[in-house]
Amino acid sequence: MASNVFSRHCHQERDDEWVREVRFYRNAEDTENYDRLGDMYEKWIDEQYEFLFEATKSANWVADVVRRDLNPMFFAVPGKFFVTTGPNMNLAFVTRVIEYSPEERKQAAKEAVRKLEAKAEADRKKQKEMWGE
Repeated sequence: MASNVFSRHCHQERDDEWVREVRFYRNAEDTENYDRLGDMYEKWIDEQYEFLFEATKSANWVADVVRRDLNPMFFAVPGKFFVTTGPNMNLAFVTRVIEYSPEERKQAAKEAVRKLEAKAEADRKKQKEMWGE
């Protein structure tokens, strides 16, 4: 999902291996459009980070569960997935380990169960309609 959001405003030079963001706010012809496009650019960046942070939290949760329940040697060196952002206003890059809190994990598990139960009920209803029961 982050990749799809990123692809809205990116380009790749012919012989370059990197895909780079397009800072589209720089093309504004006046201050009003610059500010509006700047806000759109910031929202675009935030949307990407939101998906990246959720994916990173999920990967860390999965790794914890796999190490705990299936294979303690999964990622043999205990570690976490992380996200590096930047440069920020101080031209620094920031690396953070991002994880769900225990409360978020509990809520996510309840939501997953709710979705599975709703899907099972929809499947049962569809079967009844299909077989005329």
